[in-house]
Amino acid sequence: MATMTNTTTATSTRVGLKLGRLARSFNPKIPMLHTLLEAVAPTPVVAAVDYTKNMPANLGMMANDTLGDCTCAAFYHALQVWSFNALTKIDTEPDLDVVKLYELACGYNPAQGGEGPGGNEQHVLTYLLKKGAPYGPDGTQTQKIDAFVEIDVKNIDNIKRGIYGAGVAYIGFNVPQFIMPAGQEPLKVWDVDPNADNTRSFSQATTPMEPPSSPGAATTP
Repeated sequence: MATMTNTTTATSTRVGLKLGRLARSFNPKIPMLHTLLEAVAPTPVVAAVDYTKNMPANLGMMANDTLGDCTCAAFYHALQVWSFNALTKIDTEPDLDVVKLYELACGYNPAQGGEGPGGNEQHVLTYLLKKGAPYGPDGTQTQKIDAFVEIDVKNIDNIKRGIYGAGVAYIGFNVPQFIMPAGQEPLKVWDVDPNADNTRSFSQATTPMEPPSSPGAATTP
């Protein structure tokens, strides 16, 4: 099970960091989590959960430092979290598998160079559902997801419930222009600044592993 997504824009380059989430799309066939829960009385979610506890601090960039493949890297980071919690052994697939998924699900062409076209989260999830992600040392195996639902990202309870139940939430968010100054490292700590340049030139997909009050940081996970 995977959970879903947010709004807008494209991709750009900054120091040591690539983003890559494209504008979201809408598919009425994808169920909303809160709709599925209407027939039941869900118990309150726990105040906090950290599925990355005792995992290494560095889980790898999954080529997202050179390519705009965050929508694909997020899935392989999710595999790391799922495997660690289910098997106590982290399943880290090679970067070549991540790049291959970026080619298959997003249309990346290595021969053209650059960071690639970025990715649409629903398109990536649909590909994972129907075709599966390249898997194994040579990428000849495939790993599918069983299903995914969409979460109302304005509903923090939905986000927490999705993470608590599925282990991860696959969320894209807009990164304001002002925290990514040209030629410099992005700000490590930032807040919304209505007087700054909030042009939504950047976006990122992330798999946050604990239910914070907002859906996360520009990392996967």
